[in-house]
Amino acid sequence: MTTSSSRPTRPAPRLLHVRAKAQLTPNLLRLTLAGDLHDFGSGHTFKLLIVPRGTSALPLPDAAPRPVVRTFTVRTLDRAAGELTVDMVLHGGFAAQWAWQAEPGDPVGVVGPLGAPLPRSAGPYLIAGDHCALPAIARILEELPHDATGNVLIEVPGPADELPLIRPPGLRLRWLHRTGTADDETLLQDAVRALTPLPQTPTSFVWIACESASVKALRAYLREELGWPPQQMQLAGYWKRGVDERTYHDTAHYDHAPDEYGRGRG
Repeated sequence: MTTSSSRPTRPAPRLLHVRAKAQLTPNLLRLTLAGDLHDFGSGHTFKLLIVPRGTSALPLPDAAPRPVVRTFTVRTLDRAAGELTVDMVLHGGFAAQWAWQAEPGDPVGVVGPLGAPLPRSAGPYLIAGDHCALPAIARILEELPHDATGNVLIEVPGPADELPLIRPPGLRLRWLHRTGTADDETLLQDAVRALTPLPQTPTSFVWIACESASVKALRAYLREELGWPPQQMQLAGYWKRGVDERTYHDTAHYDHAPDEYGRGRG
């Protein structure tokens, strides 16, 4: 019996297999996963359950041996063809290493879809993120209304990591190229602060995803200095400086707040 306090049931895990792999940029890899996806919903994210090569049983999050679980953006979905594509940043983490070594036929578990799309309005929007957020930003831009306006800031290692992105013509896109490493720069923070004035209307919205400390600093800037209401913001820490991937993903080290769009990535 369903009550008003009931929570939606989390989708059950399903077993997919790697169908194809393509390198989009020096630091971005696309995997095509295949299987029965006819009832896969419309959420933006999913959990990838990475299992040893040759596994044929459906991996379960709490099974032994426990699979490595990471969260990714659904880049494209073709239910009829039974294909789901996911773009992975090659930053050296476990999931990136698995993706680089993946071969057609390799098994992988999927739980999803999860998450929700951005509010659909004309904006103006501020959409900003570092390289780990690029797949999410690419999908968001494709789904915004054609008359959306605002600014998009994307930090990547260099020009070779830029991608052609489909976006509404009223959204100004600026690529930010690092001069050092992601660990020692405030490039994205500085670019957001340089956007003055930052239009705030009843339909304005901010989406930011990057390193945890940068997210905290930008949240404080938007809320405390500019007075942005939390319901018009979604910010997420996708990784944390000085914390290894396993610790950040498998413990409570997420920069988590009610206005976040998602949690740490692979």
